Amino acid sequence: MSNESSARDAVESIIGIEHWSRRKVLGTGGAAAAVTMTSSMFGSMARAQGNDTLVAAFSRDFATFDPAAATTATSIAVNTHVLEPLMEISFVDRSIGLGLAAAKPEMIDDVTYRVSIRDGATFHNGAPVTSEDVVFSYDLVLNPENNSFFSQFVDFIDSVAAVDDSTVEFKLKHPTGGFVDRLIVVKIVPKAVMEEIGREAYGLAPVGSGPFTFVEARNNDRIELARYDAYNGPNPGNVANISFRIQVDGPSRVSALRAGQVHVSEDPSDRDLPVLAEVDGIDVASEPSFTMQFLMFNCKNPMFTDKRVRQALHWAIDREKILNGALLGNAKIADSYLPEGHKHRALPETVYSLDLDKARTLLAEAGFGDGLKFTMQVFESTWVETTAAIIQQDWKKIGVEINLLVGGESIYDNVFDGSYEAQLALADQSLFGYDAGTLLGWHYGRLWAEQLYYWTGPERDRMDELLAAAFQASGDEQAQLYAEVQTLANNEVPIAALHHRNTNTAWRSDAVAGFQPIRTLGLDVRSASRIA
Repeated sequence: MSNESSARDAVESIIGIEHWSRRKVLGTGGAAAAVTMTSSMFGSMARAQGNDTLVAAFSRDFATFDPAAATTATSIAVNTHVLEPLMEISFVDRSIGLGLAAAKPEMIDDVTYRVSIRDGATFHNGAPVTSEDVVFSYDLVLNPENNSFFSQFVDFIDSVAAVDDSTVEFKLKHPTGGFVDRLIVVKIVPKAVMEEIGREAYGLAPVGSGPFTFVEARNNDRIELARYDAYNGPNPGNVANISFRIQVDGPSRVSALRAGQVHVSEDPSDRDLPVLAEVDGIDVASEPSFTMQFLMFNCKNPMFTDKRVRQALHWAIDREKILNGALLGNAKIADSYLPEGHKHRALPETVYSLDLDKARTLLAEAGFGDGLKFTMQVFESTWVETTAAIIQQDWKKIGVEINLLVGGESIYDNVFDGSYEAQLALADQSLFGYDAGTLLGWHYGRLWAEQLYYWTGPERDRMDELLAAAFQASGDEQAQLYAEVQTLANNEVPIAALHHRNTNTAWRSDAVAGFQPIRTLGLDVRSASRIA
């Protein structure tokens, strides 16, 4: 896999804090509604209603399940059920808890930690999880020959070695307080299985140590899992089977939920959410989230090399209008890159609001007093497309005319070859961790800058220095460094968040108990059980 393909895979997935939620007393069931699906899908769903199977609908398709390469939201969600890291993040409350580790890492010195594997942990083929598997899994990510996108999050690890069959020792390149948080990045795979069948085959049918085994997957159709009864970890499965359905069409997901053919649905629209809240037997939640829509410029294009042009376009965006018109109030304006409630969130020196006079002045100073014309690529999503239409009208007021090119993952072809001009899309890096270094490093680290928005210069180098220093720092010093990162990001705006949108989820509370909505893309139904 090339560096470009690893970046492409990462981009293709991606596609606090106040909290609004409506929980209701169990009702008598939803109204019947038509849903478009194949007869085989319907038959399988119908059979599921009478047994211990939970049916859940994803809004996006999946790609590889190889954990060293998987970055699509759906693949990551499935891997959460099938595989385990040493430490695990809860997408419900962002807390870090035990995965395969028997206890929190033992600190030997400033750069040495030891981690013990949970006693009795086994892979789905019955083989015990050993330190050799842990070393192998980290090598998959850290080995430069593998070009894993995740290496950037654990590249401070110098070596991983087996102490005995159940203990692993980590040597770090430098002290950091972020070691425990980053243990959530690497999921542990069975060395013998992957070496026997190869990474490509493993990515089609992963074997892990999690509470569910992988059964089968069909693109644009379904993913089937079965409970692993020998699992002895902290997150046991509560149903015999999980049937994940791929239903990209939003109205179809809503119809299937109302008809009782789906028990849990990812991402009902902002308009559907209050309607579903009134249906007996259905609960909904809108959880505060990092999910963002972002505006990105090709900084090697002469139109956007000067930061004053990028700033002018941000000063000409009516974020309040987008919040209420495109997002129906179901979001927060991203006045800083980190969302409200994050411990390292800081208000930058520059906070954008609607100021058309300032926008015109900056354009004139940058030599574009007569305006601009360019094409903005728009990721195919209802709320992103509505945002784009509002921005198009806003920018007309300062003499900027844009064509909107709407598309799915194919719009990134022009991003990787550097021929695009600007792009509006969505992302959620919190799938990979919630520490500030992960969130900020995702978009402002060197990979995106070099391969997606082509930002260079002393400010780019300063961003690298700040991110590296912040990861090694702690306390007030670390907070100050992350504040500087957020200020630099808002001043340069090669890429910037416009809003952080809540994560919407709906489920049949008359068919499922114990389900907890999460604060990121995807679903986690490990805690859920069926109501007979």
